[in-house]
Amino acid sequence: MRALVSIELEKLKKRRATWILLAILLTFLCLIFFGYYLAAESSEYSLGLKQWLQFPDTFEYLLFPNARLIGGILLAIITAFVIGDEYKWGTTRYTVARTGARFQYLGAKVVLLIIIAIIVIFISLAVGIGLASITTSLTGDLNLDFIDLSLVGRVARMLGGTVLAVVAYAFLAFLFTTLGRSAWVGIGGYLGYTFILETTVLSITTYSGGWMDNISRYLISPNSDVFIHLEDYEETETIIASNMYPSITQATLVLLAWCVLLGGISFYVFKRRDLTTSV
Repeated sequence: MRALVSIELEKLKKRRATWILLAILLTFLCLIFFGYYLAAESSEYSLGLKQWLQFPDTFEYLLFPNARLIGGILLAIITAFVIGDEYKWGTTRYTVARTGARFQYLGAKVVLLIIIAIIVIFISLAVGIGLASITTSLTGDLNLDFIDLSLVGRVARMLGGTVLAVVAYAFLAFLFTTLGRSAWVGIGGYLGYTFILETTVLSITTYSGGWMDNISRYLISPNSDVFIHLEDYEETETIIASNMYPSITQATLVLLAWCVLLGGISFYVFKRRDLTTSV
């Protein structure tokens, strides 16, 4: 398994698309921060926007939400092409024959996507801190007084939850790519769930009352939001005296369940597939 993971990492480094997507990630983060800065300088709501550009609020309102958004999209694309290209090139059959185990072959790709997820979010965090340092200096006073153990714990929670969320989204692309034997099917499945199905379900069920109101508690996006906006959610629940948001424990279990479910179906499909036919 370790040898297969090393091979996958080496192939990933040699892909031109890897570096293009990394450049897109960095460009997106720069545009977000400086776009908000320009808006803050010219908007009547500049005070609220400037808070988002400054430590520590930037972690909750700009850095991690956008790292999850663009990181999830880029990880889904990378996942789809890592698996889909093997089908397109016809190398899946030969690689499985050489390793002698389908689970090892697909397992190496799962390990790869988890490694990529961690790298993407850590890069986003590092770049975001750098950009936030600039915008904090431009809109206020940059110092280290905001750092305390509470903030470190919150950032660690946001970091872990964001990694878990983008891995769950990557497993969507993983499943659809395995089902369709095509990177484009994987990307389409991810986009369809994230921007069509999930958005539609949330718009219909949120505040609908009854059992439908609980559906959102088992979707990926609402549970990943909990890790980032926990304090705001707890304050809202205190005001309205209602437990309308998932807890951290539930959010963790739901996201892990999505990973296990999507990954399990992918492994089952791949195990049952006849690789002697055209791939």
